[in-house]
Amino acid sequence: MWNRVIYIILLIIFINCSNRRLHINDPNYLWLNIRYQNLERKSLLFYPENYEKENFSLNPNIRTYPLLISLHGGGSIDSNIKLTRGRLIELKEKYRFFLLFPEGYDKQWNDGRDVPNSKAHQENIDDAGYIKYLVEYMKKHFPIDENNVYIFGISNGGMMSFRIACEYSNEITGFASIAATMPEHLKSDCIIKKKLKMILIHGTEDPLVPFNGGDVKVLFRKRGKVLSAEETIQFWLNKNECDKKALISSLEKDSDTKTLISHYKCKNQSFVRFYKILNGGHTWPGGFQYLPEWYIGKTTQNFRAEEEIIQYFLQ
Repeated sequence: MWNRVIYIILLIIFINCSNRRLHINDPNYLWLNIRYQNLERKSLLFYPENYEKENFSLNPNIRTYPLLISLHGGGSIDSNIKLTRGRLIELKEKYRFFLLFPEGYDKQWNDGRDVPNSKAHQENIDDAGYIKYLVEYMKKHFPIDENNVYIFGISNGGMMSFRIACEYSNEITGFASIAATMPEHLKSDCIIKKKLKMILIHGTEDPLVPFNGGDVKVLFRKRGKVLSAEETIQFWLNKNECDKKALISSLEKDSDTKTLISHYKCKNQSFVRFYKILNGGHTWPGGFQYLPEWYIGKTTQNFRAEEEIIQYFLQ
């Protein structure tokens, strides 16, 4: 009993430390406060420096830009930015895209799982509809390339990405999930209307979202079931009508977390790309170790997840 209490107290201390506000150095951003279904919700938008600010609806020849939407795990916009040490924002100028950080309801996304202690789940917040609305809002108010809209996230945000892909495939071009395999309940309800670029990044020793599937567990509580990483990949190989033979490569700079990469070419120029991180934990590759290794596992330094995601989405 006391071991569990001490364990939780230590974890709360680490969470508070990791959630300290991050200073934003990039001046090209604005806060969006958008009302959806009687809830006012905020998002942080970073835009490319010196992008055309004229009324693009009156100029069909104006340059358009990709839109990337980054979903936090259980947490906030601040913790999401901190996860990549701000690198994701820096890449916005290199690759020239709009970068949107929405915030979930009470720090969670309703990805459809049965999660008793999450208000977003228990109040059945329509987060899928909200994200769809955000995409439509961005297309209406900013010069967004409709053929280059991507969504990605870690943990709860990764599972939310799966839900968006299954329910609103027409709204996006691709998605990525880090430290989150596909929620089990989506398997029978996933009807995509077009092929999507898909990336899965997952550690074999993830203590929260099991690599081999089953119950998600956080602080000793079950938070719904997920497919295994292999089942998740096979599901999307079938959905995307992919070649069954993958191009295999590996990253071994960080020998403790050797990473195997399987890349599958699929129909309509889509693809499925799987990063299997041996001994990897519930972490963002190359990112901030937001909680101690004894709780979330190892963070590989073989690659930076944000670099890989952007490179393969926007190449």
